[in-house]
Amino acid sequence: KTAQEVRDAGHLIGNHTHDHARLTVLSPAEALAQMDDGAGSIERAVGIKPCLFRPPFGQLDDFTESIVREEGLTVVLWNIEVGDLLRDDPSAMAESLESQIDFSGGGIVLLHDIRFTTAEALDKVLTWLDIHHYDPAKPTAVGYDVVDFVEFMRETAASPQPYPSRTALEEARAAAWRKTHAH
Repeated sequence: KTAQEVRDAGHLIGNHTHDHARLTVLSPAEALAQMDDGAGSIERAVGIKPCLFRPPFGQLDDFTESIVREEGLTVVLWNIEVGDLLRDDPSAMAESLESQIDFSGGGIVLLHDIRFTTAEALDKVLTWLDIHHYDPAKPTAVGYDVVDFVEFMRETAASPQPYPSRTALEEARAAAWRKTHAH
């Protein structure tokens, strides 16, 4: 029922495997079963086969990459995370996330919904994002919009990064951050 309510509210539901097993240490048959069983459970619960896939621990090997390609799945990873399963201080987690969001200029945040401290940290970050909301009337001021995944992908595709490597991107982000945060 909850999964159907999530679907009916317009949210995307992606596969994260059946048991959150690290796919890269499983046999090909076990890895395939994890992916297929997860997709099957979702399809039975909400009536839609998921097209998004987040591998546990963000790891794929050659075999699971081939399955992702064959199935036409979109892999969703993240660029901002705080290790919320290992930390207990919501304020420190929020501060770290805010710093990473600020440095990266936004992105996809990895959080887990099974701990109260994570929910507290998320509340703090959402409040911070609201305070630092992007204002189109001030296009040179740093600001953020919280968007759903479809909008994020649309905006990302419309503004591809002109950097030849991840290192070049990170260096450009660092330079831009230093410029906007010079005191």
